[in-house]
Amino acid sequence: MLTSLYIHFPFCDHICTYCDFHKSLATDSRKDEYVDALVKELLYRKKDLVNIKTIFLGGGTPLSLSITQLSRIFSTIEQVVNIDLVLEYSIETNPNNVTEDKVQLLQQYHINRVSIGVQTFNPVQLVTLGRDHQVSDVAKAVSLLRQYHIDNISIDLMFSLVHQTVDDVIYDLDQVLVLDVPHISYYALIWEEKTQLYHHYKQGRVTMNSEDDEAIMYQTIIDTLTRNRYNHYEISNFAKPSMEAKHNLTYWRNQEYLGIGSGAHSFNNGTRFYHPANTREYIKRMNQGDFDWYRNEDTNILTDTLIMGMRLLQGIHIPTIEHQFSISLMERFPELQKHINLKLLTIENNYLRFTRKGLLLGNEIFQIFLEGS
Repeated sequence: MLTSLYIHFPFCDHICTYCDFHKSLATDSRKDEYVDALVKELLYRKKDLVNIKTIFLGGGTPLSLSITQLSRIFSTIEQVVNIDLVLEYSIETNPNNVTEDKVQLLQQYHINRVSIGVQTFNPVQLVTLGRDHQVSDVAKAVSLLRQYHIDNISIDLMFSLVHQTVDDVIYDLDQVLVLDVPHISYYALIWEEKTQLYHHYKQGRVTMNSEDDEAIMYQTIIDTLTRNRYNHYEISNFAKPSMEAKHNLTYWRNQEYLGIGSGAHSFNNGTRFYHPANTREYIKRMNQGDFDWYRNEDTNILTDTLIMGMRLLQGIHIPTIEHQFSISLMERFPELQKHINLKLLTIENNYLRFTRKGLLLGNEIFQIFLEGS
């Protein structure tokens, strides 16, 4: 049953040096055309949206759209989704896109969770990352959202940044704890080949942190946030009690969801579908009434279920996996026992999960699933 809806907005006001997501700068007229296309697809898929419980508007930067453009999208969503059934309605933004008129609009259309891309509280690092907000914008955004009773706020941060030290990470942690938000996502910088930052690395202008330094930073983050009453429930996510990201749990549990927009992916009836990450082509196809997805032929549901499930700190429930896929987990993946012996993995109450030590070597475990499926 489809209970989660994702809508992609591939536009930003500014392109960051590290970002490899499907996004672009665009004119207002191109954004209008894209909104028209989204409206067409939403109306076409109305019959699939009757049981939606979570909605996530991501990008890009959805709040970079104008009030008029956002209003069209929000009102269309209310036409096709029973908002009374929706438990979590999220939108991504940058701190400097959180303005009073847009927050009023979020409140008017029942959006109850906002994820703010902060990345760091270090102004020098913000420049290196190509961010276009100021450190002071963060507290202003959080305060404004709370003023309009949008209290379910998530802060996105990054670590292992260029020239970042453990002390720098501790400073960022101190700043985010002052904000006292219910959810924090904390991801290591990934050096994506097609980004400006990676180009600078190849030119020798910047350097990567060592694996040891990155591990110390990660452990510092875990220790600090758990000590401050945040539950470390997913490899990169921390939440106060009952404030986990419901929409993202759909992905980590490999449950079905519908994706709308250029570059959006869907998972339905055991099959993955997608729209190509080409905004112009998406607009053209929607205008022609061509709503068909492309089918992803290179997917393995067992592998996806195991890898996504192991990202959750509770791990994967072995009996459920074995019943769903008619396998013996340990016979299918005998290398798991070696990692249990090395105390990288453990089995407790029929759940296979990472140990604290194993969290630092997660990719090794994921590789076992990739090779054994």
